[in-house]
Amino acid sequence: MSDKLKHFLHRAFIALAVELSKHLGDRKKYVGASDIAGCPRKAALNRLRPEKERSVAEKMVMAIGHAVEDVIARLFTAGGFAGFKREVEYVHPVYTFIRCHIDFLYETETEIRIRELKSTKGNPQEPYPSWINQLLIQMGLASLAAPEKMITGSIMAVDRAKGHCLEYTGYTPNANLTNYYIDKGRKIWAAIQGEGPVPNPEPGDGNLCGFCSHKHDCPAHDTSKLQVVPAHESQLAARYKTLSAEKKEIECRLDIIKGELLAFTGDKYKGAAGDLVLSVVSFPESATVDSKLLKKDYPEIFKKVSKPRAAYVKLEVK
Repeated sequence: MSDKLKHFLHRAFIALAVELSKHLGDRKKYVGASDIAGCPRKAALNRLRPEKERSVAEKMVMAIGHAVEDVIARLFTAGGFAGFKREVEYVHPVYTFIRCHIDFLYETETEIRIRELKSTKGNPQEPYPSWINQLLIQMGLASLAAPEKMITGSIMAVDRAKGHCLEYTGYTPNANLTNYYIDKGRKIWAAIQGEGPVPNPEPGDGNLCGFCSHKHDCPAHDTSKLQVVPAHESQLAARYKTLSAEKKEIECRLDIIKGELLAFTGDKYKGAAGDLVLSVVSFPESATVDSKLLKKDYPEIFKKVSKPRAAYVKLEVK
């Protein structure tokens, strides 16, 4: 990318960020659901020690996420699902510095349905803990604002590369969890205002720790108490980390090539070119069982149908 284009995109993204975040108001004046949903230490330090400016690539991904939300809204409207509201704000009735903004909300006289949208690069089979936390906070604040209504929520994940959609459903507010999240938000706010200590870290979605700009002095990643890895194994670990990064890059390139091939073949195809055989087979949609919901609502059935899973070892090199 030329320096001229990079400079232009930098200025353009600053202007776009202002436009896209208008509905959020002044983030310095409150703690949002996304702050409370993740690591409280990171949320507090992001305000006290602002992160370095995002790269053009990161800003592009965020802009695409907003664009995906607009497309989904237009699809809902075109499909006849009218009456939903976007970017609805709920504010805690007492601690007004705690608030949330809901992507899609449908409300009647008796119920409120909340749908949180996530633009992803590959959809996980199970939603990330921080996604669930954010939805639970939203539902908790909605229940405080409208205690007489039934509140339900879901998370819709859209793979921005492949266009695949998944929805994780069956969520309802929990009063105890709401109280926990509100207390967490109060601690974050107190730290930001200089009226309390920076909260302890909660790694949660461990895959996000590697992207945290406050990791270098985080107690959860204190290397002074760790065992020293011998030289040979240290070299192996470094090689493992390098190959893992290469694997992700290769998988990304494979996804791009796969998309181009499927654009030609469609959902069903079989052809040959020399020694190559190109085959495409489509499988119909199928239902999966939400094991957490089954265990919560039908523990006896869960006990009957569950079976032991073999132990496994997880290796991670960051």
